[in-house]
Amino acid sequence: ELKNRYSILENQRATNTMQLEQYKEELKIAHRVQTGLLPDLEHLKEDFQLVVKSGSADKVGGDYYDYYKISDTKHAFIIADVSGKGTSAAFNMAQMKGVFHSLVRFDLSPDLFFEYANNALSGWLERKSFITASYFVLDTEHGKCYFSRAGHCPTLYHSAASDNTFYFENQGLGLGIMRNKSY
Repeated sequence: ELKNRYSILENQRATNTMQLEQYKEELKIAHRVQTGLLPDLEHLKEDFQLVVKSGSADKVGGDYYDYYKISDTKHAFIIADVSGKGTSAAFNMAQMKGVFHSLVRFDLSPDLFFEYANNALSGWLERKSFITASYFVLDTEHGKCYFSRAGHCPTLYHSAASDNTFYFENQGLGLGIMRNKSY
């Protein structure tokens, strides 16, 4: 009887070890996917002074940022955070990247960009998932920055020219929360 119980415990420990190793491997894959989705912004040093720092509490989170040159004088930036962790967050991040690169080419206003992005993502995201984001269009010809926020934390902005620092604050609901045309 004691030998039988010991055997059961050994089998359980072996199963737990295998599950842990499988989970670690899944996290490694998700981490590779996530880092592969983030752009290298080194080439922007010629035009902007831009600092990007991203990290998650776990090995894999849902942090996403990207850039697109709309024209010689217009540049789009997005900062987002996908709910969840692990492979599902990496998968949803890939969806956000696809939506960003599909819509940014149309040179939409930030609020219209989020309306279209919400419509697209609502059909793909799991019911419990959502994405918070901030979207910026920098117009260097007119010296203006247009932005909108979809539930993301306010963005801290520092102007080197005026040595002024403030938050870009406005209201907005995360993408995928309202799954109808009223977003």
